[in-house]
Amino acid sequence: MHPILADLNNILSPIAVLFILPFLATRLTRYLNEKFDKVYEEEEKLCRLARRIEKSVYAVFHLSGEKWNIIPRKIEYDFKEYILSGCIPFYVREYVRSYA
Repeated sequence: MHPILADLNNILSPIAVLFILPFLATRLTRYLNEKFDKVYEEEEKLCRLARRIEKSVYAVFHLSGEKWNIIPRKIEYDFKEYILSGCIPFYVREYVRSYA
């Protein structure tokens, strides 16, 4: 490789990285914000429904599980997972959406 091209390559590589990294960081931040906003919105809807029907979130899990014919042991497991990780199972999300 020509020495001038090698020098140019050594100069342009760090400059390219300086422009690409902020762009990727911005895209990742935007993606994560949208994802967590959606999760927060689903949890907020679940809590609103529980208040509206004057039941606990635990009771909403059981009502939704009964509608979907989910066995009680699975409902209990899913509720524990929800408490620990905030993950709302599909049948609860669908039940909440049906009330919206």
